[in-house]
Amino acid sequence: MTPAEFIAALSWRDALDFSMLLVVVYTVLRLLQGAVQDLARGETARAAAALRSALRLDPRRPEPHWYLALVDRQRGRFDSAATHLQAFLDRAGPELEVWRDSARQRLATLGDERVHRIHDVWRYTGPS
Repeated sequence: MTPAEFIAALSWRDALDFSMLLVVVYTVLRLLQGAVQDLARGETARAAAALRSALRLDPRRPEPHWYLALVDRQRGRFDSAATHLQAFLDRAGPELEVWRDSARQRLATLGDERVHRIHDVWRYTGPS
């Protein structure tokens, strides 16, 4: 069945549902693209807002969790980063296997990073 035949075979309600789905998918992809560009420019707050919007529209997408984990890790929010990495692993399919391997490695190192961050903070702050 060609795409045109598929669309022609839909009832008007199915066609409307399909159209709405396409709008959501397109919007989520645009939000992801914008967030990646924001991250490249160092605009992490703007990127995080776009990623959260993408998750609200499609909570099953793994990619926003990946990028939110990066943002949270950079901000020192290690528990939240771990939560997002686990959510990414739970949602990512085999097409993202390379990312899944990296997520597993990053998840394993977050505990060590948390300890090092605490020691760095203690080293640079004196007694009150």
